[in-house]
Formats: sequence, C-alpha cells, structure tokens
Amino acid sequence: MKSKGAEYMTSRLRRVFAARPVVSRFGLQYRLCEVGPKRLDHQQFAWEIAELLTNGVIREPSPQIITSTNAEEEISLELAHARQTLTSWRAADHVRTTDELVESVFNRLASAGFSTSKLGAAPKPFTESDPGRSGRSHYVDLNSPRTAATLLVTWHEEALSPTDPELWRFIEHCASRDRVPMILARAVSRITFPLLRVLGAKALQYYFIPTIASSVDALAELQDNADRLGLPPAREARTWGSHPVLEVLMGQLEGSIAAPFGNVQARKAITLAVRRAFAEKPPSPAMLRRWAGDIEKELQISMPEPWKRSLALWIKRTDAQSMKKAVVDSDLVPMMQLARAEGTSTADANHPASTEPPMEMAISSHSVGKRRIGIPADVDAATFYRLAKEAGLREETGPTEYRREREPR
Repeated sequence: MKSKGAEYMTSRLRRVFAARPVVSRFGLQYRLCEVGPKRLDHQQFAWEIAELLTNGVIREPSPQIITSTNAEEEISLELAHARQTLTSWRAADHVRTTDELVESVFNRLASAGFSTSKLGAAPKPFTESDPGRSGRSHYVDLNSPRTAATLLVTWHEEALSPTDPELWRFIEHCASRDRVPMILARAVSRITFPLLRVLGAKALQYYFIPTIASSVDALAELQDNADRLGLPPAREARTWGSHPVLEVLMGQLEGSIAAPFGNVQARKAITLAVRRAFAEKPPSPAMLRRWAGDIEKELQISMPEPWKRSLALWIKRTDAQSMKKAVVDSDLVPMMQLARAEGTSTADANHPASTEPPMEMAISSHSVGKRRIGIPADVDAATFYRLAKEAGLREETGPTEYRREREPR
C-alpha cells in the first residue's frame, strides 16, 4: 500500500467486513468518514477507495457494491440481497421524502416560536449531470430577535463540499438578501467547515437516512437492510422534529452569529466566487485556491490553516492523477492523430480503441526517449511547466508549442 491513508483505510475495512461481507459504497463512506475515532475526509475517501479497487484489495462485483473477497460464490446470497436492496433504494420517492423532512423541520421550528417561511425547492438541480438531486433541497426563511437566516435543508448521500454548485448558489442567494446562511445536510465534508466560517455560514449534519415507512415493521425491516449494507440508520422523516440536531439549530438561531453577510468583506468574497461561476459548474481545487488567494490579497481575508492544508493535499492528489493519465504510448499518439485525419479508428492498427478523442489530449512538442507526454489542455502555464519538468521535458517546452501541436494538420 503506497499511502498512509490507504493503509489506515485497510485496517478500518477489516473491521467493517468482519461484521458484514458485503457493503455499499455509500455504506463505506458512512463507516469511514462519519463514524469512528478518526474520520477520513470525504474526498480522501474517494481517492483511497479508487486506489484499493485498482490494487485488488477490495472488489466491486456490482455497481456501488463492495466486497473484500474474490470468492463471490461464498457470499452469493449476500450479494443478491444487496442488489435487491439497492434496487429498492433507487426506486424510492426521495423527493417526497425530502418534502416530508422539510415539513417536519418547519413545524418544529414554528412550534418553538420562530417566524418561518418556506421558499420552496432550490431553484436548480444539484448539477446539470445529476438531475436526480432536483427537488431534494429546500430553502426555509427563519427569523429570531437576533438573526434573520435562511436554512438549506438537503437530503443526499454525498457530503456537501466546496465543489458543489448547490452550496455556492445557496450562499449567493443569502448574500443577495442579507440573510445568514444555515445548512442542514446529511453530511458535510471536513474541508467545507473552514470555508463556511469565513463566509459567516453555519452547517449541521444529521447523518441518518430519512425515509417514509408504511408501518413500524416496515421501518424495522428497512433499518435491518441498511445495517447489512453498512448504511446509516434509517429514520422516519415525518417524525423527525424531535431530532437533537434541531435543538442545536434553534440554539444557534437564538444566539448571535459572527460575520453575517452584513460584513462587506464576506460579500465581496462571494462576488468574486459568483464571477468565477462557482454556482453554475463545479469549481476545481485549483480554481478554489486561486479564489482563496485573491480574497486574501485583495480583501485581507485570511483563510484558516485547515482549509489551506486540505486544499493543498487535494491539489497534489489531483495533479498526481492527471500525471498518471498524461503518459501515453509513443507509437499510439501519432496513430491516433493519423486515424483522426483519415477518419479511421486506432483499433484498425492493432491498438485498442481509445476512449478519449485525440483532440481532447494535448501532446507536447518534445519526446522523452520513446515516450510522448500528454498533458490536459486546460492546465495553466505554471502547472504545465511543473508536469513537463517532472516528465523530463526540456525547460523551453511551453504551453504555446504544445497547444500548437494539438491543432489539426
């Protein structure tokens, strides 16, 4: 195992699989990132799971189902049960469940004396490529003697993170109305909390799976199925008003909240994010770092050290993954270009067909031995020079030459 994170995950996985031979990917995320003595960041979890799958430490015999053994015949019944459970899960009416969850929260806050107003579902899907999240996030205005806030209630398996356009849309919505943003999500990634503190926002996590059960027995069965897959506990959405996290939420509303959007610096920081279209498409780690650098330089807003450390690790891992994809076979690249020019497939020349079009790959203007180096076309100059140097290219090789190489001839 190369990384310490992967080694730690392996030890945690042993304990998870000791109790259950088959778990869902969502279940592993919950067990490793949301419970236990040392919780992994959700993004780190995604990296390490990919590495463990590549190294054969774990297997994914069906989409979203993870097992620790190659002897699938020994756990065939568990695999069949897992597939059936996930099929039922996908067929559930998650939008209706979210509606009931919001209604339960709304009624609890109203009964406690808070002035509340439901604004309806969030205006856009989570991302253009994830329409399944549409209707699973709602805005609720909350008013107390000391705070005017808007609450985002969202239900989704994935943790809310700085790369989520939904997070930035919500922050922008609150900033435009001079309201404090408060978030109630199933899970929030660790790197998100330092960012929210800078922006004067609050986030609370409820962890469990909201559901609508037809009976007590049906809820018990769903809870049992969830546990067998390592999933979080299931809870009836319509009776959620008694959850302890709502007491914490009301306590925050009754107290003062530091750095609301009345803070001019925070508002300007949001304006810079909006100009970069963070609310329209997922910002990359590099884009987040540039934004953070700009607000530190222009607005004298100091980003917390946990944010800087997490983002640096994030960028390092992302660059490493890009570099792995960058090295391509020396004779395959010219054949890809030739095939494109002639309108033929690279598979015709006894090479496997590439899943990436040639024009999606930037080819440097120099070779290293018998290799040619492909570098993603959207990197900035500094990243290009660093990747080129690590690959052994001469220093005079630059983005201009390498982009010219990409143009059709």
